[in-house]
Amino acid sequence: MIEGLFIGLISWLISLGAALPFTYLLDNLVGKAFLKAPLVYDFSLTGVLIWLTIVVVTVVLSCYAPAQIAVQTSVRVLLAYE
Repeated sequence: MIEGLFIGLISWLISLGAALPFTYLLDNLVGKAFLKAPLVYDFSLTGVLIWLTIVVVTVVLSCYAPAQIAVQTSVRVLLAYE
């Protein structure tokens, strides 16, 4: 579960890094296209925290069942599977 959480947090950080410049560019393009002036760039910290919560909950829910199955499986069966 830790590995899944780590991957989820890394993907959230990468998407956050991509969203910052993309939002700025999109604000300028849409504002100039429709209003003839760029829109005010306002990146919501609340939105960032909501998406972090969504990512963490999704990762925990999607990793819980496979982790439980792995914990209940004996080492002998796991080694034979490899």
